[in-house]
Amino acid sequence: MTVKLFAPLIGEGVEELGVVAWKKKPGEAVAEGEALVELESDKVVTEVPSPASGFLLETYAEAGDRVKAGAQLALVGSEGEGAEPAAASAVPPPSPLVRKIAAENGVDLSRVEGTGEGGRVTKEDILAFVGARGGGPAEGLRPHGPIRRKIAERMLSSQASSAQVLTVMEADLSTVLAHRDANKEAFAREGSRLTLSAYFVSAIAAALRRHPDMNSSWSEGGMIVHPDVNVGVAVSLGEEGLIVPVLKKADAMGLADIARSIARLAAAARGGGLANEDVAGGTFTLSNHGTGGSLFATPIINQPQLGILGTGAMRKRAVVVRGPDGADSIAIRPMIYLSLVFDHRALDGEAGDGFLRAVKEALEGWA
Repeated sequence: MTVKLFAPLIGEGVEELGVVAWKKKPGEAVAEGEALVELESDKVVTEVPSPASGFLLETYAEAGDRVKAGAQLALVGSEGEGAEPAAASAVPPPSPLVRKIAAENGVDLSRVEGTGEGGRVTKEDILAFVGARGGGPAEGLRPHGPIRRKIAERMLSSQASSAQVLTVMEADLSTVLAHRDANKEAFAREGSRLTLSAYFVSAIAAALRRHPDMNSSWSEGGMIVHPDVNVGVAVSLGEEGLIVPVLKKADAMGLADIARSIARLAAAARGGGLANEDVAGGTFTLSNHGTGGSLFATPIINQPQLGILGTGAMRKRAVVVRGPDGADSIAIRPMIYLSLVFDHRALDGEAGDGFLRAVKEALEGWA
C-alpha cells in the first residue's frame, strides 16, 4: 500500500512553505515517524515525519522549491509500488525553481546536461552552463535561500502597505549601565546574562503599556488594539538573514525573566530550534542594530505591527548636562540613538514622539 506525504497546514496565513532538504532519497527505506523532509515557514524550519514505514518511492519537489500548504510532497510504500515506471531514457523534469532560474537567465533547458537524480537538471547545472557560455546575467550568481526570499518578500510588502516615518531621540544610559554593573554578577549566578537588550525590551514594554495605540494594528475598519504586549527581538542568522522570536506578555516579565527569554530564544534561533509559536503574535519589534556598530538606522516595520524601534551603538561623548543647582556643564556620558519607525496612517508625530519619549525616560530613569 502506498501512502501520500503532504505539506502540513501550519496555521492561518501560511499559504506556502519552502523545501529546505530531504532526509532520504527515492528508493531508501524509511520508518514511520522518521524525519523525511525539512520545510521552512516564516523562517522556522520544521521536520515532517514519514506517514508510514517502507520506502520513499517518489518526491514531487526538491530543495529550494516553494510548495503550497497541503500539497503532496512524496509517496511512501513498498518497493515496486507507486507510479508506473518511466521509460529508461526519460529524464525527470526540472523543478519550478530551476525553470525560474533558467528563464531569468535566458537558458534553453534542452541544451543543459543534467547531473541530478536520473539526469535531472539542477540549479547548479544552470549556473555552470551560464558560466561556461561566458557570463551573462547569472555570472557569480548565488541562489537565494528560503529565509532570504522570505525577508525580501516581507520587506517590500511592508513598505508598499504602510506609510513609514522615522523619528529619532537620544538617551543617556548612565543609570542603566550603573544598574547593570551592580547586578550582572548576581544575575549570572541565577543563569541570566544581563545584556542591554533586556533593558531595551523592558523599557519598550512599559512604554507600550502607557501608549496602547502603538501596541495596535491598522485595519480599514479601525484600530485593532492588542491586549497583550508581545515584543519581538530581531536575531541575526549571519548570511542567511534574520529572524524575530517574540517575548509574550513582556510587560508582565521582570528584567531577569526578559534576559533569560532573550538568551533562550536567540540560542534556539541560531540552532534552528524555534517553533512556529516562537515567532508568532508579535505586537512590536526591537532591532538592536547597534551590535554591529551602527549609530542609527531606519528599520522596516514587521507587518501588521505599527512600529519598530532601532537601538544604535552606545558611544561615550561630551554632552551638556544640567546640575542640581540648574547650572549647565559638560560631562562624558554613554549615549545611544533611539530610532522609531512607525505607521503614519495610524499614528501622528505627537503619538510617535510620546511613545519614544516614554522609552527614553524609562532608560534614563532606571531605578
